[in-house]
Amino acid sequence: MKLAIKYIQKYYKRSFAIALSIILSVVLIVGVGMLSQSVKKAEVDELKYTSGNTHLKIDDLDKEQMDVLNQSEEIKNISYTSFYDGYNYKDKALVNLIYSSENYLESDNASIIKGRFPKGEGEIALEEWVLMNLDLEPRLNQELELQLVNKGEVKKFKLVGIIEDRVPNKTNGIMEGIIGPVDTNKSNSFIGYIEFYEDIDILKAIDNIIYDAKIDIEKTSQNTMLLQAMGQMGRINFEVVGLVVLITLISATVIYSIFNISILQRTSEYGILRAIGASKNYILKLILQELIIISVISIPIGIGLGIFTAQSLSESFYKLFTDFDLEKVDIIIDNKIIMLSIIDILLIDIIIALKIKRSIGKITPIEAIYKSKSEKVKNDKYRLIGVESLVKVVPFHIALAFKNMSRNKKGFIMIMISMVFGGILFIESTFYGDIKKQMSEESIKNEKLYYDYNASINGTLDMSLGLSKKDIEALNELDGVNEVIPYNTLYGRVKIQKNLLNENFIRYLEYKNEEHEYNTSIKSKGESSIIQSTIWGFEDKYLEELDSKLLEGNIDLHNMKNTPICIVVVPYKQNQSMVDIKVGDKIKMEFRKDGKMSKEFYAMRDEGEYIEQELTVGGIITQSEFPTLEYWYTVGDGGVDLVLSNDMLSEISGFNNYRLININKEDDINSDELAKDIINVTNRVNGFTMLDLGDIRDSKMAYSDTKNTFIYAISSVLFLTGVLNIVNNVSYSLISRTNEFGMIRAIGLTDKEFKEMIMFEGLFYGIISSIITVIVGFLIQYGLYKYFSALLESHDFNFDIKIYIAIVFANILVGLIATYFPARKIKNMTIVESIDSIE
Repeated sequence: MKLAIKYIQKYYKRSFAIALSIILSVVLIVGVGMLSQSVKKAEVDELKYTSGNTHLKIDDLDKEQMDVLNQSEEIKNISYTSFYDGYNYKDKALVNLIYSSENYLESDNASIIKGRFPKGEGEIALEEWVLMNLDLEPRLNQELELQLVNKGEVKKFKLVGIIEDRVPNKTNGIMEGIIGPVDTNKSNSFIGYIEFYEDIDILKAIDNIIYDAKIDIEKTSQNTMLLQAMGQMGRINFEVVGLVVLITLISATVIYSIFNISILQRTSEYGILRAIGASKNYILKLILQELIIISVISIPIGIGLGIFTAQSLSESFYKLFTDFDLEKVDIIIDNKIIMLSIIDILLIDIIIALKIKRSIGKITPIEAIYKSKSEKVKNDKYRLIGVESLVKVVPFHIALAFKNMSRNKKGFIMIMISMVFGGILFIESTFYGDIKKQMSEESIKNEKLYYDYNASINGTLDMSLGLSKKDIEALNELDGVNEVIPYNTLYGRVKIQKNLLNENFIRYLEYKNEEHEYNTSIKSKGESSIIQSTIWGFEDKYLEELDSKLLEGNIDLHNMKNTPICIVVVPYKQNQSMVDIKVGDKIKMEFRKDGKMSKEFYAMRDEGEYIEQELTVGGIITQSEFPTLEYWYTVGDGGVDLVLSNDMLSEISGFNNYRLININKEDDINSDELAKDIINVTNRVNGFTMLDLGDIRDSKMAYSDTKNTFIYAISSVLFLTGVLNIVNNVSYSLISRTNEFGMIRAIGLTDKEFKEMIMFEGLFYGIISSIITVIVGFLIQYGLYKYFSALLESHDFNFDIKIYIAIVFANILVGLIATYFPARKIKNMTIVESIDSIE
């Protein structure tokens, strides 16, 4: 131990360099690890907010099965509901009246905000947004007369509780009224909502309760997205594993590179120790003691700096890139990450010690004492280009720089690895952050959260019903309204040649036919296929906005207003178009002349009179670029949507009302008051439901911004620690050759030439590492894109050349900086001091 301490003191520069590399490695592991955990928690929190806490939903439970579930020790929270009846208010609000457990609301992170839970006969609790759509004030103890759909009678209920809006129900337009606690004597069929303890294997727990309670698996549905985010889907998290492996490789590379340089210089000392009787294991013990002493000092510093860096960068990015007020961005301080960093460094110490012991053991003590002639022979043997050849094309001091780098190939490779890994990690973490941000934006769009308010008519009502132009003008004139985006919609069908449909698409639609008796997705008619379609009528302004999003074709407003021209919304699966339609093709759409809706209509078995209209394809747009993805209107991947000018659609169909309206408000406007004003207008037509989605969207964006903050903080930690590691590694490799540089200066190299020689090394490191980083980084980035593309609606591969230019610039700059300061320090030393240097 004493000898190890003496080595640390004698070679203090090398010891400091190793300590710094260990500190940076721990900062990297702790900082990135804790930020990664914070990203995961932010994803889980966001999904719990939007989809609830439920891990498993089970339909059609009986009393015996409920008794089995209630005894499970793996279940954290379980609640039940049973259906009583329904209430249809003006065809716009179908409220499911249910009995429920008192803890049922917890599954959606909700609670009773006014009043109490219904317990007696004739009591009810409703959400605020449901009351608003029932044209009721949120006032307790008022009496409601509800016409029951199934029982065909009017029943009176007293409003005893007001429930805070439940995000999953509100975003999906699901209305529920709780009329009392679950009673097994009043029903024999129940729905169970189960939340498991998060520290267990949830998938195994699901299998256990399905087996124990004899539950039909077809009656179960898992919250797949939440379970995936929690890491409970039975798959390895390759993102985390890959990150840990890369960080370990970088750390091991840097520490080994610095320690190995020093060991080569101390080979003769180890030779003397072996000559006087020290065994190879003693040398191993000595090296290991030295590394562990340095690690024991460095690891706590690294842990503290890692936590501080992660917290500071997170807060800085949050304040810089978000508009939401937050006093503090809390990262997850995970003891497992701290233990991982300690184990990782100690493991690296052991591996390095064993490797160096093996290298020293290959030579005899005598060869070690005389610092091995075989090393020179080896270097000469593998030298590709000699100084004599290089000086013919470059100045002598530049040729000497090449000679210095080629002489220590292992050191050169180590420096390249650290520079390349640092650049690649930054590129991939930034790209990963962009993907996550895109996924969040698409989620907001798909969940109808793109606008502040959404008003839509019951899709089962006649197509002739909707708001008039006068009603739309009234909405525009409301105080606080910034923008009104109205759409005319028409359910119809498209007749298209079979050979234009992708075979996989046909099989998918045929599968949907089998799954749904009253929802025919495809029907053959001669050489053609008839598939479902929603025909959209866009106003001029919003039609023109589609032009930049078209995959093919263009928007000619004049022609579209006067000629039956359509834009086809094509479904894509795995980057492949499901319909081979081109601009200029002719297709036929058909719809019921009277606009009547029935289950026979959806089954394509109705007897109504249909109007058929031939359309010319003027453009193609993908579903991901289509601005309106409301699931109850668009056919999505179950057919083909068409977009026409609203003037042309009204002319063809005779229906000129608007069935879907999105509204954005001005800033600093009272959302609740404006919502009431909007409902007063939409109530002019029966069947309209209005959703105030602004608060939900803002909350979801806040979750998303928090998550993205952590991701970009990870990129910053990787970049900063990578830069410092490279500077540390390169600087020490130069400082360790101080005596060699002294000899070179002694034979006549000028200060200017010496500085240029050293700076050229840094430039060369930067250029070569940049070339490798760009090539490998692009390949890995494309691999990440392929991995995530199935989860994205927009399948375009976005190659951000700015990131690559920044990496090239950073690598070259870091290479120059890493060599500049050591060169300056060595140049300021006298030649004699340089030659006498031991490091």
